[in-house]
Amino acid sequence: MSVTVYNWSSSFPFYQRMIALYRLCRSDSVFVISQVTVVTQIKTKSEPASTQIVVLYDGQCNFCTGQVKNLERLDGRGRLRFISLHDPVVARDYPDLSFQQLMDQMWVVAYDGRKYGGADAIRYLSRQLPMLWPLAPLMHVPGTMPIWRYLYRQIAKRRYKIAGRNCDEGGTCSLHQ
Repeated sequence: MSVTVYNWSSSFPFYQRMIALYRLCRSDSVFVISQVTVVTQIKTKSEPASTQIVVLYDGQCNFCTGQVKNLERLDGRGRLRFISLHDPVVARDYPDLSFQQLMDQMWVVAYDGRKYGGADAIRYLSRQLPMLWPLAPLMHVPGTMPIWRYLYRQIAKRRYKIAGRNCDEGGTCSLHQ
């Protein structure tokens, strides 16, 4: 069991208060907030099964691979692991996700095994990557998820028209049409 104490006075730098809040949101902890002190990281569960968040994406989609490159750049600590849905590992490790589900949207598998698809995946990543925190308030406005999901579906349907497709030399694109 470990305990971390954060001083929460107004003289405490803003960015350090944000880091403390981020750690509170991400931890499986019991915490106490008072006017002066935040106590966090009293471990109640075992460590997560995975040390990385897995992002499942369409590796043949130029638009998708471009967004993966953006996420790699924004992920300064290597929290994300990217796997193309066309990789055989995906069928073995994630049998509960059908090929059609994987083609319809990007999927994120959290540390604890929970799965988020499409706009919900982006919403989850906005809480996990500090560089995406400016996006988080927009994604968490109550009642807006149906709009975000609709917008995501519209872009996902047109992703090959937006940026094209990249097939390998074996012609795997034709296998899944």
